[in-house]
Amino acid sequence: MRRSRPCGSLALAVLAFSGAAAGSAAAVTGPAPNDVPEFVECLKLPAHGQAAATGRFKSSACDSAPAVAGTGKYEAFEVEPGEGEYTSTIGKAAFLEGANGSRIECKAMTASGLLTGPKTGMATQTYTHCQPRSMPLGCQNYGSATGVIVTNPLETEVAFVDAAKKEVGEDFKAAPPNTDIEEFECGGSGAGPNFIFLTGSVIGKLTPIDSAKAGPFAISPTAKKGVNAISSFEGQAPDTLVTELCAPSCTSEASAEVAGIKDQFASAVELKALEG
Repeated sequence: MRRSRPCGSLALAVLAFSGAAAGSAAAVTGPAPNDVPEFVECLKLPAHGQAAATGRFKSSACDSAPAVAGTGKYEAFEVEPGEGEYTSTIGKAAFLEGANGSRIECKAMTASGLLTGPKTGMATQTYTHCQPRSMPLGCQNYGSATGVIVTNPLETEVAFVDAAKKEVGEDFKAAPPNTDIEEFECGGSGAGPNFIFLTGSVIGKLTPIDSAKAGPFAISPTAKKGVNAISSFEGQAPDTLVTELCAPSCTSEASAEVAGIKDQFASAVELKALEG
């Protein structure tokens, strides 16, 4: 049941995070353009016969060019939309932290998602054992089991947070037509009026890059005093978390997420951050 806002907005911190990432193999339709970072599959090209071809890279990580141009044995191909399936977990508890001191801890998370392109994806996460610092009972979606929060569908995107250092981030935000990442209550199922609405986005550093391993990928949003360490992609405007708490009047608070998320993919898909 969707609870309507009386007003305002608070910010606890995004419990909802999971991974963007990659999964099954891409159809080989041509080399990936030099539009990094993006999810690709690094394939060895045929060495003999009519199908013989050369690639831009000398290794199975597609991370370096051969000494002699045109002699590479590997090429990077974009992972196609709908084929990048993944699952996610957290290594330790995830925290939502508000700039004014609010805090919610969730002890476990599971998630699944799918790539919608080499840079974008969709995901939904389920957090369990969610407990606010200031209340004896749990937080949950309205009418759900105590302590269980399922996010709305999320859009994910990868981009540089520091191109010079080849540092890549992954952003999570509500997929339209939703504007809330999460909508939940605290104080026990049906307790109200402690309704919480989380909006904005979270960016975490994404690793590894240019690696032929099949995963897991690590997403690490970090924070200090309710502000995530990464607030925007390089060259873009800040887009951070804001939570509104209605109990029954509404207040706003800047928020952040702290979590250690791991995405596991079905095949050897890599995050490419080096141009060929």
